[in-house]
Amino acid sequence: MVLRPFRLLRLFKIKRRFRDVLGTLFVLFHRLISLVFVIILVYYFYAILGMEIFLGYDLRNCCKNSSVEDFYMYENKTFQGFYYLNSFENLLVSGVTLFELTVVNNWFIIMEGYAHAISEWTRIYFMLFYIVMMVVMNIVVAFVLESFMFRIQYRRQMAVEDIEEDHGIYKEEVTLSEEELHMCREESAPLTGHYIAGSPSEQKYVFYGEKTRSREDFSLLMYHDEVKIVQTSNNMFQLWVEEFNQSRQATIEALDKLRVRERPNCHIINGYHDAIASEALPPPNHDEAFA
Repeated sequence: MVLRPFRLLRLFKIKRRFRDVLGTLFVLFHRLISLVFVIILVYYFYAILGMEIFLGYDLRNCCKNSSVEDFYMYENKTFQGFYYLNSFENLLVSGVTLFELTVVNNWFIIMEGYAHAISEWTRIYFMLFYIVMMVVMNIVVAFVLESFMFRIQYRRQMAVEDIEEDHGIYKEEVTLSEEELHMCREESAPLTGHYIAGSPSEQKYVFYGEKTRSREDFSLLMYHDEVKIVQTSNNMFQLWVEEFNQSRQATIEALDKLRVRERPNCHIINGYHDAIASEALPPPNHDEAFA
């Protein structure tokens, strides 16, 4: 009876839209771990700071004659009268208070309570936390939406129905001989590649590897043709630059030989023409000659 509600998870296999949502979370799993660590660090920083500033203050009946008086009234036993429990007594309670601020659960009421109990300057703490968490949560939402749109684009461009079943897992098979396996395990193995290639080996070892593809892997698959075009263009540009430099160097050498032929009493020292005849000539400017 307890496990029956988990049958609803079968909907993720039946309907494609649900599979897209779940598959997007799996693709973003590695990045989401980094973002979760960032959120934990922000929580820890503001929890320690809140414990240093607000520890020891009692918020019961702290806001008399104010707009939030009913929320902090100790005699009020309704659901609105327990905001005085949002304190910074320890790290766990501080985390709960910060979580209420993150989900915008009447965060201004908590801010007004501490502003009346301590000082108006405490508003800076809550406003800064609200701004920081708003930026972080928007980044998380942007990651999820961007990955979801990328998943739909990948499925349309690659003409696949299910990314996980068709391209989700990368498999590799490597076959090694006994000598190669020994060389990989032992750092001081005397065997070399030429010896292994020329020695017959009867026993083979086959290693199977699997890896779940990340978003970068899917991008390389989807933009495989574009990557080839860019690499080809870069190679052609480098080849053109090398040919241009070779042509430029050949022209400079031809001009040097021509000058030596016209002035037989001149010799070249360190690439410059030094006249030995009646008067010295200035060194030639190769760039101007090439131009």
